[in-house]
Amino acid sequence: MKEQDRALAEKVLDYWFTMEFLAQDPFPDHPELINRVKKRKQNPPGGREKSTPIIEDFLLLRGSSCRETLYEVIAKEARACGMKKWGNLTIYIGKVRREKCIDRIAEVLPFTAEDGGRPEKNTDQIAWASLQLSPSGEYIRYSLSLSAILWALRQVKSAKGDLSASLDAALYAEAVEELETMFFGPEAAQSEGQEEEDDDTLQSFSAGAVTFDRLRGLYQEIEKRYLKGNIQNTETEKDAYEEVYAVQFQMFADGRIKSKKEEDQYLGLTHDYFSNDIRLVQEQIRSGAWRTTAIWERTCLPM
Repeated sequence: MKEQDRALAEKVLDYWFTMEFLAQDPFPDHPELINRVKKRKQNPPGGREKSTPIIEDFLLLRGSSCRETLYEVIAKEARACGMKKWGNLTIYIGKVRREKCIDRIAEVLPFTAEDGGRPEKNTDQIAWASLQLSPSGEYIRYSLSLSAILWALRQVKSAKGDLSASLDAALYAEAVEELETMFFGPEAAQSEGQEEEDDDTLQSFSAGAVTFDRLRGLYQEIEKRYLKGNIQNTETEKDAYEEVYAVQFQMFADGRIKSKKEEDQYLGLTHDYFSNDIRLVQEQIRSGAWRTTAIWERTCLPM
């Protein structure tokens, strides 16, 4: 491979690696779930409409909504919909404008006029973190997922012009593990997920259930580590980031129906599937071990 082509290949792969490593869906809003639950509350079981034994809910909580306990919030929804049980609770913590994060990251990944300038700007928002609780409110171990984009904001300061070299999956995993231990502890992170409950009484929380105070503490720690000094709300721009908590879960008419339903697969926030493969190609090119083919050059290198 010619030196000019090698340099260009490294540049392209650095960009691909960074975009893949930082892949994350927008903050969920699920208006279809909210509207469905609203209709259910207006036509509870026993009314003219046919009763639905399973319904999925999505709650966005901020301000006064967090004055109740998490159990009170969930139980109130279940009662209003004529349900007795619920499955695992997926929690989303914090919200930040993606473009604000990209602007900070772009400081070490400059787009020159030769590159065609910055790609189109994002207008969506992303979650800071997510996790899952069991139906009894206990933290499900290893479910904590930290936004890789927020984590990268801290890495920017030590990137020295090469962010992709600072995006190490092992370092990211260490950061997540540190937060998990700090807020949930090895002794508290033992629940594996949905418990079996066949009775028809209203679902209850255990004594070790996670509280809003603990979720708020996690929010504040992430804010201190990754937001402060990088992104801030101002008088002219007050929505750069926001303290908000969202809960997504399924409700069931009774324990029998719940026991027959498999829990939806939880994947966390990251959607990184190929960064390890891209990293391998990067290392081979830099070491001179990579042998290009005509098809690879036509595919990956601009003419």
